[in-house]
Amino acid sequence: MKKSMVAVAMLSMFVAGSAMAEESMFASLLNGGKSAGGYAGERTLMGMIDIGDKTTTGTVFMSEGRYIDAKTVISFVLMDTLSVTDSGGPAESVSNYMTVGMGAKYYLGEPAKSATVPFVLGNAGILFMASSTTSSGVTTSSSDTGFSIQGGGGFAHFVTEEVSLDGTAQVYSYSISGTSTSGVRLNIGLTARF
Repeated sequence: MKKSMVAVAMLSMFVAGSAMAEESMFASLLNGGKSAGGYAGERTLMGMIDIGDKTTTGTVFMSEGRYIDAKTVISFVLMDTLSVTDSGGPAESVSNYMTVGMGAKYYLGEPAKSATVPFVLGNAGILFMASSTTSSGVTTSSSDTGFSIQGGGGFAHFVTEEVSLDGTAQVYSYSISGTSTSGVRLNIGLTARF
């Protein structure tokens, strides 16, 4: 409970501080700025699946962003990770981690004008966790909230002027139930500009 309140307070301070520092940035978020290619915003859908010996994990990453200048995008981010572990015996566990937050992406070239454009990105948000374990016909469930942060880089390979095939590598960290988990996540997907 305290962690979610801290995360909300930090997010509010970031948004409020940015708006006070530069009113035009807040206006750009509401109205949409312009990218180097003349686009106001972009939508990204990425995914990853990891099939291990006993655990299968899938991640879906979605973002809706607005350009605040020619190379910078501020986005609303939704990420969902589902992990299923089957030990081969009577026990099975299912965990679902959903993050809702804000992110930023900075292109190191001009989007929609080059064949392949590298970028750096990061996001932070509130993490919602739900898990259940079934053993010998008895299911136990739990849920909690925490904090998620990730950052890294990638590339956008433009298939058309508006659509790119994107690949990213990001370091992530979850803090929930008094424990922290971190690792590296690779995603691939599409970004459409409008």
